[in-house]
Order: sequence, then structure tokens, then C-alpha cells
Amino acid sequence: MLRSLIFGQSRIFYMLDVNENVTEVVHREWLEPESSAKDFDEIFRKSLDELFCDRRGSCSGQIKDPIIKHQLLEQETSLSSVFSREELGNLSLLWVAVFGAYHKSAELLVRSGADVNEPFGIHEPQVIDEKWTILHELLEMKPTPEGEQLIRLMVTNHGADLQARDSKGETALHIAVSKGLVPIVEMMLEKGADVQARDLGGQTPLHFAALRGQVQIVEMLLEKGAGVNVPDESGQTPLHVAAMGSKADELLPLFIKHGANVTDKTHSGFNVLHFLTRASDLERPADLVEVIIEKGGVSLVNERAAINQLQPIHSAAVAGNIELVNIYLNLGAKVNSLAYEDVSPLYLAAQQQAPATVIKTLLNRGANVALTTRDGRTALHAACENFDLANCEESIKLLLSSCADPTIEDRFGLTPLALIEEPDTNSGACLVIKHLALKKACKPSIELKDERLIERHSNLLDYFRKCMEQIERMQSSRIERCSIFDILMECECTIAVFMRNPRFEIGFNNYDLSEFSEYAEDLVEAFERVEKHYEFVMREEDSLFEAFLDTLPYLVVRKLLHYVCDCCSIVKRVIGPYSVC
Repeated sequence: MLRSLIFGQSRIFYMLDVNENVTEVVHREWLEPESSAKDFDEIFRKSLDELFCDRRGSCSGQIKDPIIKHQLLEQETSLSSVFSREELGNLSLLWVAVFGAYHKSAELLVRSGADVNEPFGIHEPQVIDEKWTILHELLEMKPTPEGEQLIRLMVTNHGADLQARDSKGETALHIAVSKGLVPIVEMMLEKGADVQARDLGGQTPLHFAALRGQVQIVEMLLEKGAGVNVPDESGQTPLHVAAMGSKADELLPLFIKHGANVTDKTHSGFNVLHFLTRASDLERPADLVEVIIEKGGVSLVNERAAINQLQPIHSAAVAGNIELVNIYLNLGAKVNSLAYEDVSPLYLAAQQQAPATVIKTLLNRGANVALTTRDGRTALHAACENFDLANCEESIKLLLSSCADPTIEDRFGLTPLALIEEPDTNSGACLVIKHLALKKACKPSIELKDERLIERHSNLLDYFRKCMEQIERMQSSRIERCSIFDILMECECTIAVFMRNPRFEIGFNNYDLSEFSEYAEDLVEAFERVEKHYEFVMREEDSLFEAFLDTLPYLVVRKLLHYVCDCCSIVKRVIGPYSVC
């Protein structure tokens, strides 16, 4: 269906759910050279001019003589692809001239007294709003100097009704603002356009300008007294709307300067910090958040949405806004705060397929991978259920590397692996199976529920067996006195002890890990963490020896070092009793 047609020199129109035939007609009949419109405009204008000259003194610009009108329309062929002849016959010539972008003819009709406030009047929702006036239509058209001149003529000299509303309750000012037509908006405001006019959704022109980041227009509306705290039907104020837009960092301080109440909430309980998570291209988000908190006393901990108990940190996680995730946490938000159904920011980030960087940030900031929702699901359940190769593969890796337990069942008895669709072809399934194999290797006597699922898929079973074989080789392969398996499974502080022997590091760097192909990448990452921890231990050891060597025995200093450096990051591959520190 055609949503609306926008006529202009380029014959542009917007379509929604257009079928093939309509598209063909539109392209064939309307994408004509610009010159053809100008040519007919000249013919149209001359015909009108001659007619007005013949009937001067008696013509009101409406031209009601059906014979004359029919003769004029017979020369106009392009509109017939959109309107039937009967519909065209019901249109005034001014509407015909405006639809066809015949600006000279339209101007002549206006100057000759045509009714500029006549609504379209034809119930043709596929084409145009029947409550639109000429002014609405002109504003929706592609902007041209001729079109702007006609708008100014109608508003300034011929009484165009600035308060007329279409079926959505929008005035001409709403449309001009939404199009960013600064000169037209300025002219309308000078002519008394109502800055407080609200559409059927309760939104004012200021809402429209705020959402679209129209900074200059916002300033103009505020100068004319536009209400900065006026809520729409959902309770959103212009401040809330601006927080979601592309110019939030400019508009929010401007609104606050003009008295915007930063503590206002929507009917659903969302405040400006919730909405800010949807903004893009914020230049200095930290400063902006601090201003909001300082000016209005908005709390990152106590503010919750009414319908789902979401805090701003939850909204930031859902939006995948890593900057605001960090800012909110820095300013006091709780990384493990629970919302409706006991969902955490980490769970929501995994569920909404947030970028892996967001998952990593939350984990680094202390997110608990073992937290479960009321349905007993973990963040790993959420990532597996909503697996999308673009983001979730890395997220699943991060969760598993941070001790997420792949064997936990939700209240329906489902494990993360059971939630993966088409596991035969899903790389997420292999990631989980790798860790299930580690679980099995650590405690062979346990029966994994997922083994039954794996056995039903031959390729998954082959992969599981491959992983188990590689684990057996890692357990029997050693570098000095440390097994390859221990490097993967033990925490850094345990393996770092072996780093005091230079041959250990050399041995690992020279080891061919290809025989453990499924775990080679994990082994490299594990060893890198060991190296970092060992470097930390050496720095602390130097400091302690420098401070206490003359007063304490060597062995006492070494014992003291153990207590100072016993807090490694403990990034294990398996949670629970199968790994120790």
C-alpha cells in the first residue's frame, strides 16, 4: 500500500508494502523528466491566466465550471496513474496543481482566491491523509525554493490555517519541525503557530524536534515558550525523547537550562538515564550523566522502571552501550542488581545479543555468571538460546571461560546445550561440548545429562569423543613437572610457581599444541594469564625484599609474598570441585 505520495521536481514518494504492479506503474508514470512538469506547469498557468482574464471580477479561483475544468485536466496525464478521473474531478485545481508540483499554476490560483484551507477530503488512505490541507501536503513534499515560496505566500498573505490538524492530530508546525525546515518553522512561529499543539499521541513540536536532534529548532521553540516538561500520552517529556536522539549531549543541557525536570518518569517508570542508553554518538557521556545526577539527584541504584524493575544499568546492558555500562558502574550502579524475574545485567546482555565487549566488561566488573533467574536460567542459557553467530560465539566463550557451568538445568530441566537450535550445525554447541568434556574428564564418574542429547547426533558425539581424546593426551603430556591439562585447568597462582624455572616457559613456547587442536587457543590464553600473574608476583617480591630483607628472614618474606599475591584472577575453565586454587 502506498503510504503517501510526495510530489516535487524529482517526483519522490514513500511506499509501504508496495506490490509489484503498483511499483511498475509508479516508475513508469511518475519518474518523468523534470522538464515535463515545468512544461505542463507553463501550459496550465497560461490557461488559467487567460481564464481569469476572461472572467475577471467574477472568479474566486475555484473554477467550478466542469467543462473548463475537464478540459484542463485532459491535458494533465501523470496524475491519472494515481487517481481515477472521478477522483480528479472531485479535486480542486489547486490540489491538482500542488500534487503535480505545478508551482506557477498553484501560485496563480492562490493569488486568485483559491481556498488554501480546503482539506483533501477524499478517503484514499493509500495515497494521502484525507484531513491534510494544502499546507500539510506542501510541507511533506520534497523541499524546493518554489515550494517554500508558495508556503510563505499562503501563510503570510492568504490565511493558511496553522492550527489545522490531520488524522494523526499533527499541525503544519509538527510537519515542518519533523522535516527540519528551519526558515519555514521560523516564519510559522512569527505568524503565531501553536508551540503547545499536541498530536493524538500527546507530542508537541518540541517532542518532534528533540527526537530528531533539531537543536536550532529546539532553541526557537523554547524561545517561544514551548513547554519543556509537557508529557505525551506515555509520559515521555521532551527531555526523555532527546535522550534517545542523536544530539542528546547538546539537547539535554539545553533542556535542563530551561527548567526540565530530570527526575520525571514515564508511566512505565523509565527516567532519563534509562533513555540515554539508546542515544548514539555521545561525545562526553560521563559529563552528561554527572550533570543529570547532580542537578536532579537521580539515583542509579534506587530508580527502577515500574513494569519490569529495570535500573539504568540493565537498560545500558540491553542496549549494548558499553560506555554507559562503565559510567553507570563507576557512579555506583550494582553489576549484579536483579530486575523482574531476577534477571541481571549480564543475563540481559546475553539474551539481547549485546556485543561481546559488553559481556566482557560486565564480567571484568564482577558480574556473577552463576546467578539464575526465577526460571533457573543463567546468562549461559540466555546466550545459547539466542545464539547469533555475529555476537554470541564470543560471548559464550567468555561466559564459559569465566566459570559458567554448562551443566546447570533450569526449572524445566533444560541445560544451555538443550536450548541451542539445530545443534548439528551450530558452532555454539561445539563450544559447550568442549567444556562438558572437561567436566567429564575431571570427574569421570558423573553422568552428564547432555550426553544423552549428544548421543542422538552423530557429529556431536564424534566431536565429544575427539575432545575427550585430546584431554587424555593433555593429562599425559608434561612440561617439566606440570601437565598440559593443569595449565588449562588450574588457576594462575598455582602454575606461576613453575615459571621460576626458565625451562618451563621455554618448553611451553616450543611445544606443538596442534595435537590438542580444540584446546590450543585456550591453552595459549591460559598461559598468557600465568605470565601476567608471574610478572605481578616478581614486582611484589622485589618490593617486599627491598622493604623487609634486612629485618626478616628470607623464608618469612617468601611466605609473606604468598599472602600478598594469593588473589589471582582465577579464570578457570570449569567451576566447582573440578578446579582448585
